[in-house]
Order: sequence, then C-alpha cells, then structure tokens
Amino acid sequence: LIVACDTFRSGAVEQLRVHVRNLKELGEREGGQVELYERGYGKDAANIAKDAVEFATVQKFDVVLIDTAGRRHNDARLMSSLEKFAKLAQPDKILMVGEALVGTDSVSQARNFNAAFGAQRKLDGFIISKCDT
Repeated sequence: LIVACDTFRSGAVEQLRVHVRNLKELGEREGGQVELYERGYGKDAANIAKDAVEFATVQKFDVVLIDTAGRRHNDARLMSSLEKFAKLAQPDKILMVGEALVGTDSVSQARNFNAAFGAQRKLDGFIISKCDT
C-alpha cells in the first residue's frame, strides 16, 4: 500500500497515482498487489498515515510505504509535525530521502530530521539520491 501523505505540495498525489499505476501493472504481472491510499490535499498527514496503516492491516497488505511532504531541515513548522506522525503511524522504519546536490549539508538535514521525531523515535536510514522522486 502506498500512502499519499504529502497533502501540501500541489501535484504530489497525482504524481503518486502515476507511480502506483505503473507499479500496479508490474505487480499484476508478478502476482503482487499495489494500491494507493489517499485523502486529497489540506488534511493532516499524520492522521492519514494512521488511518492508512489501520486500512492496510484490515486489507492484509504486507508493506505500507508512506510518502510525506518534503521538508527543509530549517523549516520548523513542517519539521514539528514529524513527531506527531511517528506517534500516530508508528512506522517500523523511517527513511529520509535527500537530494545529493546539497553536499555536506545533508549531515545537518539528517541530524535535524532525526531530532524532529522526538526522544521516542529515531531515523532508521538516510537515502541520498540524485533526484528525490
């Protein structure tokens, strides 16, 4: 199950729809199942994630990938929502995908991102990519 929790950026949900459509075709050929869980824009991402995890449990999905809004590590408003997200969704793994072009600033990004989850949860991995999509 892929969950659209970027309720902020225009076009984010539509972008995931395209990815899910393509993955769905592959999944059908390979005997798997891929679905999109979305609730549109302007809603609380942490609550959407929580609802999606509950939905995935009932529907017996093995894996839930939750796509959240991109965050600048110095944007306190967006970073502050990560602790709520971790408490409500209770993810098994938290991965940050960063843009490789930022260079050594990625260390600061990872530290701030890690701290934003609060004392109860930490970042499990950091993926540095040439393109963050």
